Amino acid sequence: MFPPLFLVHTTPVPSYFMIICLRLITTASFLVQLISTIPLRARVEGIKYFIITLIASQHDELRTLRRRLDIRFTAAIKKVVEYVTNSKGFEQCLKNVTVVSAGDGKCRVEFPVEDGHLNGGGTLHGGFTATLVDCISTYALMTTGTGAPGVSVNINVSYLNAASPGEVIVVDAKTCKAGKRLAFLEVELSKKDGGRLVARGQHTKFIM
Repeated sequence: MFPPLFLVHTTPVPSYFMIICLRLITTASFLVQLISTIPLRARVEGIKYFIITLIASQHDELRTLRRRLDIRFTAAIKKVVEYVTNSKGFEQCLKNVTVVSAGDGKCRVEFPVEDGHLNGGGTLHGGFTATLVDCISTYALMTTGTGAPGVSVNINVSYLNAASPGEVIVVDAKTCKAGKRLAFLEVELSKKDGGRLVARGQHTKFIM
């Protein structure tokens, strides 16, 4: 079970169109004065410059807002991982997983391959890889919509290369689509040193 207290969602980021319209409305008097006091060609160029500058400023503001939200989501997901790894459930196996970033439907973690992660052949166990696909994609989904983790409908994992003890693995999960009832997520596991792919996964979740 996931703790319901950690993910506090903020007001959705307003659209570019909404922000630009609000700014244009508040500066209408300025535009009227501009049009009435300068030649036609200068009016057109001035208005074009004004709109371009306004749009650019909104991009900067939205980027700043997105960075702040990502910081909050990353902190929240770290708390979720701490909670589940300190519980008595199966997810204790994620104890050495470090959350790098989370937000905007994505989550990145990394971990060193240790003895407890190995199969009989001495490489990263396929079952642990599948667990990572399940859990990390769920954390990515929790940074969207209402923050609900949902329940698994289908998980598919393709194993591409082995990983040995001591290697650091990076897990990148992203939300491809989150509808009212179903969410579709993708995950890649790769070696931090060199970027070689270890596995790819797809995860479908039912959102309650």
